Amino acid sequence: MRGDWIAAREAWQQLWAMAGADFNMNSRRWRAKVGVAETWLCVGEWETAVAHLTAARELAWAIGASPAWEQTVQRLAEAYDLGDKAINLIV
Repeated sequence: MRGDWIAAREAWQQLWAMAGADFNMNSRRWRAKVGVAETWLCVGEWETAVAHLTAARELAWAIGASPAWEQTVQRLAEAYDLGDKAINLIV
C-alpha cells in the first residue's frame, strides 16, 4: 500500500513539473508573438500583426493568462493608437 502511495506521489510530482514547464514555455511563446506583432505594427503591417496577435491570444487563453493578455492589448492600443481595432483582439 505504501509503495502505491509513493508511486502515485512521484507521478503527481512529475505531472506538476511538466505542467509548469508547459505554462512557462507557452507564456514565453505568447509574449514573443506579441513582440513580433509590435514590430509589424511599427511598420504599418496591420494584417500581419493581427495574425501574430491572434496566435498569441490563443496561447494566452490556453494557459489562463487572459488578464495579462487584456493588459497587453490595452498597452498596444494606447501605444499604437489602435482604437476600436484593439477590441477585436481581446475577444
